[in-house]
Amino acid sequence: MKNTELFEKYKTYGLNKMSDSEILQLVLSFASVKDTEKVSERLISEYGSLNAVLNTDINYLTGSGINEKTACLLKIIPAVSMECLFSRGQRCFIKSYDDMAYYFRSLYAGISDERIYIVSVNRHKMVRGEHLVAVGSADTINISREKVIRCALGIKAYGIYISHNHPEAEAYPSEADYEFTKSIVDSMKDFGIKVFDHVIVGISSVVSMKELKCGIDFE
Repeated sequence: MKNTELFEKYKTYGLNKMSDSEILQLVLSFASVKDTEKVSERLISEYGSLNAVLNTDINYLTGSGINEKTACLLKIIPAVSMECLFSRGQRCFIKSYDDMAYYFRSLYAGISDERIYIVSVNRHKMVRGEHLVAVGSADTINISREKVIRCALGIKAYGIYISHNHPEAEAYPSEADYEFTKSIVDSMKDFGIKVFDHVIVGISSVVSMKELKCGIDFE
């Protein structure tokens, strides 16, 4: 599809009617890319999804046939979106699965390593802060239960969401994730802190461990 046709399609329908490849092609049309359709299709084919492309390390992107300026543009887009949508001064509520998925996708936008966050909320589930607990590599992270508990106690929040990401995999919880989460939820009850969920963000999916009904006593 020609860039002008994509632009008209976006103006008429927004992103909802566009494929990953078309969205990426539209973005590339604003950069110094000659064959935007060919490049977008190749990137989506190589990385699997638009989300995966935007979360790929900039060095890999520049090795995929686009220049450094264009690679920076792709990395900046999710980061700027997150800052605009979830700035510290703006109220953000997590009251549904869609709220949760949108929020945590934005939290990990542009991040290429595994991270664990605690997100604190008040009794109305309005986000009060994002607290980075640990940073790992692209496919692994090491964290102790005690460190998460110390962080949660230091926040002094009404309730928290635990979250981590899988930048190079889907959002399937492991057996270790279940055991880790259950131990934290049980410990938090002793301190009167509510744990609402453990949210995992993958390449193209967001998983709520509460929604999985995995036997963990979330609030």
